[in-house]
Order: sequence, then structure tokens, then C-alpha cells
Amino acid sequence: LSADMVLRTLSRLLAAYCSGGDGSVKQLSIAKVYECEAILFCIESTPSDALPEYQAVLHTIFAQICQLSTRHCAVRRAAMRVIAYHCAVLNGTEAMFGNLCTYVLSGLGETALQTESVRALLDMCHKFVRSLSSTQTATQLTQLLLRVYEEKSVALRAKDELMLLEAVTVLLDRDDGHGDDARLDIGECVQRLLLKHRRVLHALLTVADASQRQETQHRDALYHAMNCVSCVFKHLVVVRHAHDDDDTADVSGALLRELWPELRFILLHYSEHEGIMEKTTRVIKHVMRNSCSDGGSNWFAQQREFAMEVLQLMTDL
Repeated sequence: LSADMVLRTLSRLLAAYCSGGDGSVKQLSIAKVYECEAILFCIESTPSDALPEYQAVLHTIFAQICQLSTRHCAVRRAAMRVIAYHCAVLNGTEAMFGNLCTYVLSGLGETALQTESVRALLDMCHKFVRSLSSTQTATQLTQLLLRVYEEKSVALRAKDELMLLEAVTVLLDRDDGHGDDARLDIGECVQRLLLKHRRVLHALLTVADASQRQETQHRDALYHAMNCVSCVFKHLVVVRHAHDDDDTADVSGALLRELWPELRFILLHYSEHEGIMEKTTRVIKHVMRNSCSDGGSNWFAQQREFAMEVLQLMTDL
């Protein structure tokens, strides 16, 4: 059987588990939950392809997923894995993308679904970002996920928070040269992403008793904060557009200078903590790499005095 035929067969099987046209929700027995989960697993295991016939049947399956019962975590986890794996075929289909995004976001409020929910969001942003970049949908999605991050990140596990942070940053970093009217203030958005972590850094780094800086809880909190800051800088490869005339076009470079007092303090006082030092130095590495990449503004070359201060400290460590 061809993969297309397999997907069509699985879609017919999945239809039995969808809600009715009257909006009623099917209540599934444990046996039926396992059957539905198995169908979704088979769909996830089917190779994805950009061929039109694949796209048609996968769009049908995506629509069916949005009609599945939301009462069963096993079904929802399996459905989110299908979305994460096959979402590349959406390619510009904004209505379906919005429906799936709503379905996936619903999982953030439940601990048992958070990892699959965030991973699906991340894959959707990575795989769909190019087709979003030329429409206002990109801006709307970015604003939505930014609000979600501000409201939900405190309840997420560390790894899940990093994935959600990456998803938002990937959207911010898209090539949005489609006109000023549709563009976000990227600097302001990144400030919002970093606000929580900057507050944590301020609270941790102003501890009066130096002995407290050696406590495991203190180091773990600082490591997570720097890991999140580093994640933002890693994925924020914002390049200067032709209509950007000032140095603020390099968002990451300007943010590095703003964060430098905290980073400098960490480099001077936590040199014995390998993980914290690694994440802190990576922030500098990401800015240097992104600034000097193709299309970058080579911000370090324009800020030579500050660049020398940074490099001198790194050399002296």
C-alpha cells in the first residue's frame, strides 16, 4: 500500500472517534481510548511528504483531530505528536494552523500534557515560520505566544519553558521585511521575554551574604535563568533590514550591553560553577556569531571599546 492509501485508511478509522455534527463529545471507554491512540500513533509513524495527495489527507486528519474528545490525555498527547510531526504540510493554510494552535495551547493548562503541547508549538513555529512571515498572522501568533509565555511559563517545567521560549524567539527572528505597518517592536518583545529572568538575576546577584551564593538552590535558580537568557540570544538572529539606519537594528547587541553588568558579575563571582559559566559565556558567543553572520550589522566592530572590555574579561578568567 502507498503511504497515501495508508493515511486515508487511518483517517476513515479515526472518523469513528470524532464528535458529531451537533457538537456532542464522544465518551470513550478505556479500550476505545487505546484504539484511538494506536490509530494516531500509526499516523505519526507514516512518512510525511509535500505531495498534494499527502497534504489533502493530512488536512482531513488535522480537522478530525480538532473534533476528538478532549477528556482523554492519552488521545490528546498522541494527537499533539501527530501535529508536531506532520505540521510542515500546512504551508500557508492559516485557518487550519489557527485551529491546531488553539488545540495545542489547550494542553498548557494540564501538567500531563504540557511537554507534548510545548513541543508541538515549537515544531509548528519552526516548520511554518516561513509561510507566516509574509502575513499578519505571524504578528498575531507572536503576540499570542508572548502573552502565553508571560502567563504560563511560571507553571512549566524547566525544559518545557525553554521550548516555549525558543518558539516565541523563532517567530520574533523571522525575516519580517514585509512593511513597517505589520512589524513588531522586536526589542520590546525581547524585553518582555527577559523580564522575569532579569528580575531573578537581580534578586540572586544582590544577595548580601556571599555564602548563600554557594547553596544548591541558589545555583540552580541562577543556572535556569541564564539558560533561558542564553536560549533567547541563541535563536535571536535578527539582521538589519535596508530601511534600518541606526545601530539599534541589532537587537541582540544592544541587549548584551544592557545586560553586561549582570553578566560581568556572574563571570567574576561564579567562575567555579561550570554550568553557570557556560550559559553566561554562550550569551556573548551568540551575539558575536549572530552579529557577524551574513546580513548582520557586525555590531561588535561598531562598539569596539565595549567589545574590548568584554574580550579582556573573558581572557582574564
